[in-house]
Amino acid sequence: MGSAPTNNATSPTWRQELRWAFVGRCHDLLAMGYTRLHPSSLQAAEETEITGDLVDAIRAVTEDPDSPGWVARYECADDPPITTAGRRGKRRRRVDLAFVRTQHGRGPRFQVEAKRLYCPASLGEYLGKDGLQRILNGDYAADHPDAGMLGYLQSETPAAWAKRLGSRLGQVGGEYAVREGGGFRQVPVSRRLSHTYRSRHDRSSVGSPVDIYHTLLTFN
Repeated sequence: MGSAPTNNATSPTWRQELRWAFVGRCHDLLAMGYTRLHPSSLQAAEETEITGDLVDAIRAVTEDPDSPGWVARYECADDPPITTAGRRGKRRRRVDLAFVRTQHGRGPRFQVEAKRLYCPASLGEYLGKDGLQRILNGDYAADHPDAGMLGYLQSETPAAWAKRLGSRLGQVGGEYAVREGGGFRQVPVSRRLSHTYRSRHDRSSVGSPVDIYHTLLTFN
């Protein structure tokens, strides 16, 4: 995780460091939940089953009296509805999982879309209209500066999948509107996770850019 904020509370740097710390804690929780799973038992599971088990494990972490005290300030929801203009009630879209820091007033949120990576063709599902594009077109995380993608690896290695993702998200502009200097690269967002990467994108439909954190979790 990043260092503790040291700047004036009104400065953009202060806010950026606070957000980095929040995103880091979300990834810490993600890792702590993952370690409670039995990954090999989910090698053939569907995305919804894996996500449900993962969220249950994260909740178990937040409710465990032996967990660090800071986890009590975080919640993780499975398949929460997202309220957007023109979509109400059952018509609301649902992101796969979302973290929130509980506090007085509206706390920060980190929305995450998950996809299985089980064969070369599944990369298209990860990057496509029901995956990464949900974030890029503003269906998810429209009012947040960052969001997450989870890759549930059911074949091959994290290095192999990271190489494929890097080849698609490494060039500026293009189909995924990658920002200058924002190509796919590994980032130390949490010391508990070995395979988290970041790409930075413009979002013309939203009017603000987004940082997307890609975490690869092995289930094979």
